[in-house]
Amino acid sequence: AGAPATHRDTGAVACRPCREFPQTHGAECNWRGRDMTREIVLDTETTGIDPKDGHRIIEIGALEMDNHMPTGKQLHLYINPERDIDAGAVAIHGLTTEFLADKPVFADIVDEFLNFVGDSPMVIHNAPFDMGFVNAELARLARAPLPMTQAVDTLPMARKKFPGAQANLN
Repeated sequence: AGAPATHRDTGAVACRPCREFPQTHGAECNWRGRDMTREIVLDTETTGIDPKDGHRIIEIGALEMDNHMPTGKQLHLYINPERDIDAGAVAIHGLTTEFLADKPVFADIVDEFLNFVGDSPMVIHNAPFDMGFVNAELARLARAPLPMTQAVDTLPMARKKFPGAQANLN
């Protein structure tokens, strides 16, 4: 089940993250030649839509995959955002300011998170959203951002595979 896709005519092996074959595989792919056995599937929940408006991460869920199979290693963290959560966000994820009041702040979990992720590719649905929040949290702590090239965004893949299907939370 974890074997990479092969082209039906040429037998060429597809790039795991972007699923393109060598003849259509552009130089823009950042994963060419990298060891793709370890990946982190990542999701976050937040206090609102935009970190530029001061919104914060309140939950991180990450699963380690090896050759596309779960290893059993995971990271699940609730985070005190030190601010209120928008009602619209609570309607989506159900997490409240009261529930998060006794949880650690991002500064207290940042090393655990970064050590878990390492330099492995992160598979994220709508990666610009999650990466924007992760990097805003890192910036608050004067930490280096994680490069977008480390993220594999599944949203464009889903839109390509299922044109016209719902791709958001609304």
